[in-house]
Amino acid sequence: MTPDRLNPLWLLATGILILIILISSLAIWLGRDKGTEIIFSTQTNQPISTENIIIDGAVTNPGSYPLRKDDSLSDLIRAAGGQNKNADLSNLKVTVPQTGDATSPQRININRAESWLLQALPGIGEIRAQAVVDYRTKNGPFKNTEEIMLVPGFSPSTFEKLKELITISD
Repeated sequence: MTPDRLNPLWLLATGILILIILISSLAIWLGRDKGTEIIFSTQTNQPISTENIIIDGAVTNPGSYPLRKDDSLSDLIRAAGGQNKNADLSNLKVTVPQTGDATSPQRININRAESWLLQALPGIGEIRAQAVVDYRTKNGPFKNTEEIMLVPGFSPSTFEKLKELITISD
């Protein structure tokens, strides 16, 4: 090829390549995940209770969590132990109880809870919480909630205070 014909062919090839890149970029941008919209709503015109929000689904520790004035959905997810591995946030369920709705207390699974979560139980400090974790590491999962009395530092009276707040199942 001569130098005169080479320049227009390169110019045409470059133009086609730029056009392909632009069209591909536009297709990718239009097909991107725009996120899942989460709508908070109540079924009636009753006032909303902002004391606790119930979060379930794609989180590590589903349950009822306090909602403060400036909290975001990210704060609630973090309070619930964060996302499950490979969690699909479209499976996230957030319930806003209406004023006057009775919510049952959140139960903590003593077979899965980490020490920091066990410390949220009344009368359970860092030492007792770690004793629960150590016990189940050594002896395997609890078969029933009463078995927690086998952990050093847990008496029948301690169990009575906790029995409505703990579980061994999800």
